[in-house]
Amino acid sequence: MNALARRILAVLRQQPVVGFATVSEAGRPWLRWVTVVAGPDLSLRFATSLKSRKVAHLRHNPAVHILSGPGQWTADAPFVQAAGRAAIITDAQAKQDFWRPALGRYWSDAGDPDYCVIQVTPSHVEFYSFGNQQPEVLDLP
Repeated sequence: MNALARRILAVLRQQPVVGFATVSEAGRPWLRWVTVVAGPDLSLRFATSLKSRKVAHLRHNPAVHILSGPGQWTADAPFVQAAGRAAIITDAQAKQDFWRPALGRYWSDAGDPDYCVIQVTPSHVEFYSFGNQQPEVLDLP
């Protein structure tokens, strides 16, 4: 992992609440907050309901965009934007592996048929740090 990827991963792990944008069936962007877990490959995962609007959007168009920033905005805090594709994961083992006790507020257990995991695989990531005029860019295969 290169230095830029390490800085991106640090931001995503320190600031796990991100803006998650999808494209509606009508072609309109839609943004909401989600809490993600970032993997070493810069993939992002989060739990949601199969009945959610975001899942309906992803079934229509898997293209997504995320924006991560600091919980407390300061002039020197870095942030990350990423474009990629999202997958809806309903595999029983993947759901069990991602399960956290806090998810019990929304679903009975990892086997709940309404519970799924969204995995975002970024293809283009921009790292912004204040004082730089342009972002540092990481394009992924």
